[in-house]
Amino acid sequence: MRALPIRSTHITRALLHIALASCATEATFADSVARISASPRAGDVKVDGKLDETAWGCAITGSGLARLDTRDAAPRETTFRVLHDPDALYIGIECQTAVGGKRLMVKPKTVERDGPVFQDESVEVYLQPAATGPYYHFAVNSLATQYDGQGLDGSWNSEWTARTSESELGWQLEARIPYKSLGAPSPKPGDTWHFNVCRNDRTYQQYLTWAELSRGFHEPENFGELAFMETPVGASQREISRQGRSIEVKIAARNGGDAPVSLSGQLIVQTPKGRWDLDETVLLRPKSDGALLAVVKDAWTPSASVRVSYALSANSVSSPGKTTLYRAPALTIAAQRVRPSRPPAPAPIVIQNQTIALTFDEFSGNLLSAENRQSGMQAQFGELGTAILELDAVRYINNPRYFRSEDIQTIAAGFETLVHCRKQSDAQGERIEIEHRIDPDVNIALSILVPKTGAETEWRIYLENPLTYQPSKALVVHRVRYPYLSDVSEDVCGSDPFVVLPTLMGQKFPQPGKNLVGNRSVSYVGAGTMGWFDFYGSQGGLYFKVGDLDPLPQTSLIANSDAKTGKLNIGIERWSMTWPGEKWSPGPCGLAIHAGDWHTAADLYRAWFRKNFKTMQPPKWLKDSDGYVMSGGPNYEFADFPRIMENAKAMGIDYIQLWSEMTGGDISYHAFFLPNPYMGTEEELTRGIAEMHKRGGHIGFYLNFNTGDPLLGTFVRQPQNDQKIPKDIPRPALDYMKDNWIQQSIMSPEGSYSTWNTVVPGYLDGYWNACPAGDKWTDYYHYWVTQKWAKEYKADVWYLDSCPVSRGAPCFAFDHGHTRPAPEGQSIIDFYKRLRADAPKNFCIMQEYSSDRLLPYSTHALGLMWHPKFAHPEVVRYTLPEYPLFSGMCNGWDRVSQFYPGEKVEPRDAIERVFLIGNRYEFDISTRPPDMVNRWQKQMVDLRRACRPEMNYGDFLDETGLGALPERVYARVFRRADRGRIAVTLLDRRVENRAPFSVSLDLSAIGVGAPLSTKLVTLEGEQVLPTPLAQGGRTEITIPVFPERTAALLLEVGK
Repeated sequence: MRALPIRSTHITRALLHIALASCATEATFADSVARISASPRAGDVKVDGKLDETAWGCAITGSGLARLDTRDAAPRETTFRVLHDPDALYIGIECQTAVGGKRLMVKPKTVERDGPVFQDESVEVYLQPAATGPYYHFAVNSLATQYDGQGLDGSWNSEWTARTSESELGWQLEARIPYKSLGAPSPKPGDTWHFNVCRNDRTYQQYLTWAELSRGFHEPENFGELAFMETPVGASQREISRQGRSIEVKIAARNGGDAPVSLSGQLIVQTPKGRWDLDETVLLRPKSDGALLAVVKDAWTPSASVRVSYALSANSVSSPGKTTLYRAPALTIAAQRVRPSRPPAPAPIVIQNQTIALTFDEFSGNLLSAENRQSGMQAQFGELGTAILELDAVRYINNPRYFRSEDIQTIAAGFETLVHCRKQSDAQGERIEIEHRIDPDVNIALSILVPKTGAETEWRIYLENPLTYQPSKALVVHRVRYPYLSDVSEDVCGSDPFVVLPTLMGQKFPQPGKNLVGNRSVSYVGAGTMGWFDFYGSQGGLYFKVGDLDPLPQTSLIANSDAKTGKLNIGIERWSMTWPGEKWSPGPCGLAIHAGDWHTAADLYRAWFRKNFKTMQPPKWLKDSDGYVMSGGPNYEFADFPRIMENAKAMGIDYIQLWSEMTGGDISYHAFFLPNPYMGTEEELTRGIAEMHKRGGHIGFYLNFNTGDPLLGTFVRQPQNDQKIPKDIPRPALDYMKDNWIQQSIMSPEGSYSTWNTVVPGYLDGYWNACPAGDKWTDYYHYWVTQKWAKEYKADVWYLDSCPVSRGAPCFAFDHGHTRPAPEGQSIIDFYKRLRADAPKNFCIMQEYSSDRLLPYSTHALGLMWHPKFAHPEVVRYTLPEYPLFSGMCNGWDRVSQFYPGEKVEPRDAIERVFLIGNRYEFDISTRPPDMVNRWQKQMVDLRRACRPEMNYGDFLDETGLGALPERVYARVFRRADRGRIAVTLLDRRVENRAPFSVSLDLSAIGVGAPLSTKLVTLEGEQVLPTPLAQGGRTEITIPVFPERTAALLLEVGK
């Protein structure tokens, strides 16, 4: 039998761990019952969850919670303090979460009193005032939702107060429990109750306890002790760190009383190198502070745990006699968790060139600042900087394949995980090499390069998840966010900040701290049409780029803000899906610290994209196209195609795009590719297409690529359909389980199928989202598109509806063609490759959502210009001006109103906006005679045709070089490829008092020479304008009042 490849270091670590455990009993105090003292309240306490009153400084701090039934230290510290006064007990608890603090905490759900708060991130307190009496159970989640009970009786209730608050490291609880609510008298100094503190850590999925318990939290016989003392003495938690190979233990102390106190600390430290028994004492004068410090020389080794026991005792001068203030059971701490002492301040390491600089902290690997020296931008990320890497992992033993959001352990790399952070220089430039180690043994190497020149840096990651010596300790690392910056102030790039996202045609968010609250990630490929986004302000910006080529991991662009603080979290998330024994090394990402606004970022991305991808060249008829006529419903027959084309050509359009094969109604063909027999036969379809081709026309059809129907076999056998479908046409079987139609659907990471729970006419069980890697679904789709519609019927275009879409996660179904989770984006790309390979050369492929990664295989797309809030379609248009995008009417036009707040809009407003940015039109089909063509539509086509060299073959420059315009007058700039002419589209929405206005152009910014001639093209014709002078690279043209609202200014210019 072949042995599993376990590294020798793992075996060594396991033996050392076992060796420590075998002699653990020697490293404890004689009386090992956990004990903590409650100090008298020396000052007011307002129960608000903040623990910021001075009274808490005079309390003993308990710590060292361990996993249930072990004495292994928890991944994150939980500390607690107890105060008392004549009426009540005060309890303060601080819960650290994963590195990264409160933002990474699993969000609680329970909000009702006495609800299941234990299922949330929560703490539990157990009190037993009398040794033979009942014990009381109090629990609070991080939302401050309360539960109380007597023993296991949850129906018992009492009057008590609890409040929580968030902190940088996690969350805090402050509670007040009156003695009368327990039926107990006010305790006297020297009294002792039974007591315990427990925590439900939902980040690490662990149950933690202070006292040694074995079966569960309800073990009163094993609770610790709560002793009531008279003197207000405080002590911090013990801080264990290392200096080189030495172990250092420090406890800060405070005497709040009026008499001196001698505080003693007894410490036992045990490692494979030996055992050390230490006793340190400090004299605390009245109202003063002090500290206990113990150093164990040469005790730490990198491959062995440390076992620690300690106790605190006090001897008051006014009341002689030693009193035990605190005693905790022995705790085993993994070697890697005994970290060097956190330095008082970061140690900056700078990598730079003449343009930019990045500053990192040598002690944590955090990014401290990003600078652009040309613009003067100095983006500062807080005193300690921001972590640049986060992981989402699950425990393999619990979630070997599927997982839920509550199973996820989120880890932010930082001081506690850092192995080293070093600067190197080579021929490429200066780089930072960072290594992190995540428990149990996940190794991550990061490399950030500042090249010799330029503003864009390169970010690489290598992740190794080796086999652990115990499979129960292993993790599956599913997602990685890198580069990733958290808790970023929205003004780090200067005033007037924006975030630009490539959602659909683009979004531009003002006040991102306010407007990105709750914004979900943007899947790429999916709603994200390009692999970049930008966060910028008055001094410059931060541009993020996905640099993977092939394959493309499941990827999302992250840009959201915290509702309370307004701070941003920005970066790139990719699914690593790294099981134990696997490695992951994706392509590099880019992060540019740039001057200027989002156009600079778009310029960087365009240059990178054109260098790395060869796009599909559309046939000339499509490249020249100014739009198409369309139908979204079965309002025609196949024999109507020639008449539709005659009307369209009279308008100046030779392209028909039809969406009627899968729309609602009684004669629709959902997810079935046979031409709708209620519109005609296959022969009539083929003949109609041929007749239309004779008239110089082109036609496209569609079917949804995402919304499958497991009851398709039932649907096609309904009498109204069955009687029309030729017998030789293959049909899916009635048994959807046997024929594997359900299994073609996407499966979520939770193990459930993905559906749209909506009532859709014709779909017998709603939408089931088909997996783009499902073998039967893609075979079926591929056959009908390439063999039937393209080759047999001779269609010119195929449109994949609802494509590319993403559920935001890979498909976790392993029974329909892939044996690992399949990234949706790469699966769609692979299917497009297959379509392109088997379709005729000039066959065009179109989809609903534009996507740069599909451009090597597809020819054009729908341009959804105004569908999301804060729509800014100029983003895609400017970045990839060569992309043929058709916009206007499909999927609704009314949301164009967001560009004209308070105004009533109509379809004309949408078409005019399409013209403004140079997309291609969509108009409804008509079978009316050519002489009855819509005159305004024809005029709009003629106007666009006048700008065709710039719009279809040149560059869209947006508002580059364009001066101020009158209110409600809009303009955009286009430049011909040879830079010999520019076009300025004009949209004058002024209703009253329209008057001539000036268009000021910065010719240098546009990249052209002085004007040679100028003309204005309107819906009614052309008008030659005086050729303006150019001074200092600028010129100004006076625009006369023109008919209607749209026009184009054409300037022949010097090159």
